[in-house]
Amino acid sequence: MAETKSKEEPLGGQGLRETLEAQRKQVAVEHHQATGKLVYLQWGADGKPEDSGDRYWLEVEEQISQKHFCRRFFFDSLSFTKGFCRWFFFDFLPVSLIYERLVHARKSGFALWLLGIHFAAFGLALSRYEARRDAVETRLTVITAQLATDSRLTTIERAVQLQRDHRIPLDPNNVQEFWRVYISLFGEEQQNKEIIYEIGGLIAAEAVSEVGLKRANLAEAKLAFANLEGADLVFADLEKASLVGANLAFANLEAANLKEANLKEASLVGANLEDAFLVFTDLEKASLVRTNLEEADLVFANLEDANLVGANLVGANLVGANLVGANLKGANLKGANLLRANLLGANPRGANQGESELRAPNLSEAAHLCHTHLPSGIVSFRDCPDQAPDGHKEPLPYDKSP
Repeated sequence: MAETKSKEEPLGGQGLRETLEAQRKQVAVEHHQATGKLVYLQWGADGKPEDSGDRYWLEVEEQISQKHFCRRFFFDSLSFTKGFCRWFFFDFLPVSLIYERLVHARKSGFALWLLGIHFAAFGLALSRYEARRDAVETRLTVITAQLATDSRLTTIERAVQLQRDHRIPLDPNNVQEFWRVYISLFGEEQQNKEIIYEIGGLIAAEAVSEVGLKRANLAEAKLAFANLEGADLVFADLEKASLVGANLAFANLEAANLKEANLKEASLVGANLEDAFLVFTDLEKASLVRTNLEEADLVFANLEDANLVGANLVGANLVGANLVGANLKGANLKGANLLRANLLGANPRGANQGESELRAPNLSEAAHLCHTHLPSGIVSFRDCPDQAPDGHKEPLPYDKSP
């Protein structure tokens, strides 16, 4: 037994250490031989200098060792990165499982597996959408409750801000458009039309109430197709508001700010816009029948194809306004400034169709018709300081007869 133990002893800890030491020495010898061979090759590449002493050989050997170390460090780092990526994607993430499903699974099983993933994604998208929408609805409920307090106008301003700034994921509830699930999960959040209309209805209801929304801040509010008939919006700020197709019949918008607002096809029949600020406002195809626009600022406003029958435009500022195709029959333009306005194709005449353009009851009393494009296409220079542009020898394009 003692002899057996003595024979097996070299295979123990002492023997293992000796084996590792021998391997390290062998590696060191092989490295030294390889380095010496590279030094010799470098000596040959340098032209085999005869005066090269020990210092030369040591310097070349050190340079080769440094290059070998950098190369080994690079490849070791590359190997580590490669191993880490392989572990992360194939072991930590279920990529290997997906790969096996794609390659080895049967078609029927794979289809069911994909369907399960889709339903799981749908559940996540739906819960995320409902959570974000519920948060917005909660804020809107709080705003509605505060409308009965003294801070009513501030509350309305907060409602407009919520309407303008809210963002929620896309509603994934659409079986035919299955990709909505993934747009809802990974796509950009956007405004919800139902919330926009709900807040718009709330603002409209407050505007038409007995109290109204005098001096309210409704800048950039979305009130398209809202019913604002008879609304009290005196001194209200509606800059850049969207009022496309809105019903503002008989509304009071005296001195209101409607700069750059969108009022396309809106109804402003009988509305009061005296002293209103309508610079760059879009009123294309709007109905302004018997609308009061006295002293209103309509600089560069778009009134193309607008219906201005019987409208009061006394003293209105229409510099650069687009009135192409507008119906101005019976409109009062006394003292209005039509400098560089475009009236091409407009109907400015009264009942007497035989009168010349500038003798029509409304245009004849306009205060300023310099560089104004008249309905027939002729440019009027009636009120220009120099009467006509340089080199203009023909008679001025207006009727001087009494």
